[in-house]
Amino acid sequence: MRIEVRQGLPPGQRRLAAELYWQAFGGKLDRVMGPEPRALAFLERVMRADHVLAAVDAEGRLLGLAGFKTPAGGFAGGTCADMRAVYGVWGGTWRVLMLRALQGDVDNERFLPRRDLRRARPAQPGDRQRPSRGDLRRGGPARLSGGAARCDRHQLARPRPL
Repeated sequence: MRIEVRQGLPPGQRRLAAELYWQAFGGKLDRVMGPEPRALAFLERVMRADHVLAAVDAEGRLLGLAGFKTPAGGFAGGTCADMRAVYGVWGGTWRVLMLRALQGDVDNERFLPRRDLRRARPAQPGDRQRPSRGDLRRGGPARLSGGAARCDRHQLARPRPL
Protein backbone atom coordinates (compact mmCIF):
# COMPACT_ATOMS: atom_id res chain seq x y z
CA MET A 1 0.00 0.00 0.00
CA ARG A 2 1.38 3.38 -1.02
CA ILE A 3 0.74 6.28 1.35
CA GLU A 4 1.36 9.89 0.44
CA VAL A 5 1.30 12.96 2.71
CA ARG A 6 -0.23 16.06 1.15
CA GLN A 7 -1.08 19.51 2.40
CA GLY A 8 -4.82 20.07 2.39
CA LEU A 9 -7.81 17.75 2.43
CA PRO A 10 -8.75 15.53 -0.50
CA PRO A 11 -11.88 16.77 -2.30
CA GLY A 12 -15.13 15.50 -0.81
CA GLN A 13 -13.58 14.12 2.37
CA ARG A 14 -14.38 16.83 4.92
CA ARG A 15 -16.87 14.57 6.72
CA LEU A 16 -14.30 11.79 7.08
CA ALA A 17 -11.73 14.34 8.29
CA ALA A 18 -14.21 15.55 10.93
CA GLU A 19 -14.81 11.94 12.02
CA LEU A 20 -11.06 11.29 12.33
CA TYR A 21 -10.62 14.48 14.34
CA TRP A 22 -13.50 13.52 16.62
CA GLN A 23 -12.11 10.01 17.01
CA ALA A 24 -8.86 11.54 18.28
CA PHE A 25 -10.25 14.36 20.45
CA GLY A 26 -13.88 13.44 21.12
CA GLY A 27 -13.09 11.85 24.46
CA LYS A 28 -11.64 15.15 25.64
CA LEU A 29 -14.18 17.46 23.98
CA ASP A 30 -17.37 15.40 24.29
CA ARG A 31 -18.82 17.18 27.34
CA VAL A 32 -18.44 20.58 25.68
CA MET A 33 -18.89 19.79 21.99
CA GLY A 34 -21.29 16.82 22.17
CA PRO A 35 -23.56 15.33 21.05
CA GLU A 36 -21.39 13.73 18.36
CA PRO A 37 -23.62 14.55 15.33
CA ARG A 38 -23.52 18.27 16.18
CA ALA A 39 -19.80 18.17 16.95
CA LEU A 40 -19.16 16.59 13.54
CA ALA A 41 -21.35 19.20 11.84
CA PHE A 42 -19.42 21.98 13.60
CA LEU A 43 -16.02 20.50 12.72
CA GLU A 44 -17.02 19.93 9.11
CA ARG A 45 -18.12 23.57 8.93
CA VAL A 46 -14.98 25.15 10.46
CA MET A 47 -12.07 22.94 9.31
CA ARG A 48 -9.48 24.87 7.33
CA ALA A 49 -8.07 22.76 4.54
CA ASP A 50 -4.97 24.98 4.35
CA HIS A 51 -4.00 24.03 7.94
CA VAL A 52 -3.77 20.25 7.65
CA LEU A 53 -1.45 17.56 6.40
CA ALA A 54 -3.36 14.54 5.09
CA ALA A 55 -2.19 10.96 4.60
CA VAL A 56 -3.89 9.47 1.54
CA ASP A 57 -3.68 6.13 -0.23
CA ALA A 58 -3.04 5.60 -3.95
CA GLU A 59 -6.74 6.21 -4.75
CA GLY A 60 -6.73 9.52 -2.83
CA ARG A 61 -8.74 8.26 0.17
CA LEU A 62 -8.03 9.97 3.47
CA LEU A 63 -6.25 7.67 5.96
CA GLY A 64 -5.18 10.17 8.62
CA LEU A 65 -4.55 13.83 9.25
CA ALA A 66 -2.52 16.26 11.32
CA GLY A 67 -3.97 19.71 11.84
CA PHE A 68 -1.70 22.60 12.76
CA LYS A 69 -1.84 26.19 13.93
CA THR A 70 -0.06 29.23 12.50
CA PRO A 71 -0.32 32.93 13.31
CA ALA A 72 -3.01 33.02 10.57
CA GLY A 73 -5.25 30.47 12.34
CA GLY A 74 -5.72 26.81 13.11
CA PHE A 75 -7.22 23.68 11.58
CA ALA A 76 -10.40 23.54 13.69
CA GLY A 77 -11.04 27.08 14.84
CA GLY A 78 -14.38 28.63 14.02
CA THR A 79 -16.20 31.66 15.34
CA CYS A 80 -19.04 32.32 17.77
CA ALA A 81 -21.34 32.57 14.75
CA ASP A 82 -20.27 29.09 13.58
CA MET A 83 -20.92 27.67 17.05
CA ARG A 84 -24.36 29.30 17.27
CA ALA A 85 -25.27 28.11 13.75
CA VAL A 86 -24.75 24.49 14.81
CA TYR A 87 -25.78 24.54 18.51
CA GLY A 88 -28.24 27.44 18.66
CA VAL A 89 -27.89 30.74 20.53
CA TRP A 90 -27.78 29.39 24.09
CA GLY A 91 -25.92 26.15 23.27
CA GLY A 92 -23.37 27.98 21.15
CA THR A 93 -22.81 30.72 23.73
CA TRP A 94 -22.04 28.46 26.70
CA ARG A 95 -19.84 26.23 24.54
CA VAL A 96 -17.81 29.21 23.34
CA LEU A 97 -17.31 30.34 26.94
CA MET A 98 -16.26 26.84 28.05
CA LEU A 99 -13.86 26.34 25.14
CA ARG A 100 -12.24 29.73 25.78
CA ALA A 101 -11.71 28.74 29.41
CA LEU A 102 -10.19 25.38 28.42
CA GLN A 103 -8.02 26.62 25.61
CA GLY A 104 -4.73 28.45 26.02
CA ASP A 105 -3.19 30.69 23.41
CA VAL A 106 -0.10 29.41 21.67
CA ASP A 107 3.01 31.42 22.44
CA ASN A 108 3.63 32.35 18.81
CA GLU A 109 6.91 34.01 19.71
CA ARG A 110 8.29 30.74 21.04
CA PHE A 111 6.64 28.09 18.89
CA LEU A 112 6.00 29.92 15.63
CA PRO A 113 9.03 32.16 15.11
CA ARG A 114 8.77 34.71 12.35
CA ARG A 115 12.47 35.40 12.14
CA ASP A 116 15.15 33.17 10.74
CA LEU A 117 16.75 31.50 13.76
CA ARG A 118 19.75 30.39 11.68
CA ARG A 119 20.97 33.98 11.97
CA ALA A 120 20.90 33.89 15.77
CA ARG A 121 24.40 34.17 17.18
CA PRO A 122 25.63 31.40 19.47
CA ALA A 123 25.62 32.03 23.21
CA GLN A 124 28.64 33.98 24.40
CA PRO A 125 30.50 33.48 27.72
CA GLY A 126 28.94 36.65 29.20
CA ASP A 127 25.34 35.71 28.29
CA ARG A 128 22.96 34.94 31.13
CA GLN A 129 22.65 31.18 31.55
CA ARG A 130 19.79 30.88 34.04
CA PRO A 131 16.43 32.64 34.13
CA SER A 132 16.13 35.52 36.52
CA ARG A 133 13.47 35.55 39.23
CA GLY A 134 11.60 38.09 37.14
CA ASP A 135 11.50 35.71 34.17
CA LEU A 136 10.13 32.94 36.35
CA ARG A 137 7.58 35.22 38.04
CA ARG A 138 6.29 36.50 34.70
CA GLY A 139 6.15 32.96 33.35
CA GLY A 140 8.32 33.94 30.40
CA PRO A 141 11.22 31.88 29.16
CA ALA A 142 14.78 32.98 29.66
CA ARG A 143 16.23 34.14 26.36
CA LEU A 144 19.50 33.51 24.65
CA SER A 145 20.92 36.05 22.27
CA GLY A 146 19.01 36.01 19.02
CA GLY A 147 15.67 35.32 20.70
CA ALA A 148 15.78 31.51 20.82
CA ALA A 149 13.93 30.07 23.82
CA ARG A 150 15.99 28.23 26.45
CA CYS A 151 15.05 24.96 28.00
CA ASP A 152 16.67 24.29 31.34
CA ARG A 153 15.74 22.71 34.65
CA HIS A 154 13.46 25.61 35.53
CA GLN A 155 11.26 25.05 32.50
CA LEU A 156 11.26 21.32 31.80
CA ALA A 157 11.11 18.46 34.22
CA ARG A 158 13.80 15.95 33.41
CA PRO A 159 13.17 12.27 34.03
CA ARG A 160 15.03 10.97 37.04
CA PRO A 161 16.94 7.70 36.84
CA LEU A 162 15.35 4.76 38.66
